[in-house]
Amino acid sequence: MIDAIVRHSDAIPYYIHQVVGALKSRGAVASAALAEGLVAEALAGAQDIWDLQHFRGRLTAYYGADRLPVVMKILDEVAAAEEPVAYRDLQRRVTGSLEPERSDFTRRLLEGDEESMRLLLGLLQRDHYLRMEAGTGRYRYRFPLIQRWWRLHRGLLP
Repeated sequence: MIDAIVRHSDAIPYYIHQVVGALKSRGAVASAALAEGLVAEALAGAQDIWDLQHFRGRLTAYYGADRLPVVMKILDEVAAAEEPVAYRDLQRRVTGSLEPERSDFTRRLLEGDEESMRLLLGLLQRDHYLRMEAGTGRYRYRFPLIQRWWRLHRGLLP
């Protein structure tokens, strides 16, 4: 049971606490299936009881309006991928869908400025959205729980 709670909450103390609290408030017999269901409810729920919208809402403040379309596209592409994404694939997918008139930052990316893309990927890693897999250089979400939420709320389900 405890293993299921930890696994489904990505071992994040706040979410573990939320699952345990929900189990306690329901007074139900705790089970792995119930823990999984509570996590699924929290991810899909319109009330956003875990304040997961925070992961979307903070992006403009942290990255700026000029970088926001690129950051969103990076996060969308990595979230939608079933496997970790290589830098070149990610760069191609992101720049292939950008509108050049949006900002100087976008224009630079479209002109081949790879350092701007690498800078964003580094920031997204330090900010705990993404991680680069050791040995492969491929990118994935740092926390599968956040990836699941992102997929649901951005309509990126396979």
